[in-house]
Amino acid sequence: MADYLNVTTLESVLVETFQLILENHAVSPKSNFFACGGDSLSALELTDRLSARLGIDIDVAELPLWADVSAIAEFLRDRLAVAVRESPG
Repeated sequence: MADYLNVTTLESVLVETFQLILENHAVSPKSNFFACGGDSLSALELTDRLSARLGIDIDVAELPLWADVSAIAEFLRDRLAVAVRESPG
């Protein structure tokens, strides 16, 4: 989990996951999920995949999908930092 505290690493994970789910290889750190072709069903798939990969629970309602990849990466970094602080040992 701590491996993902770097925003650049999270951006890479998000770009890769967006590309996989949306079948859109033109995704960049400035891309918006919905502008790249995302919808509510693909947003659910995104949160499932990110939760599994990052090891934290992510609710689709709290993920700022209206923002670009960079902003979502910052949101996830903050969530991961809290999870690391709260994890035992």
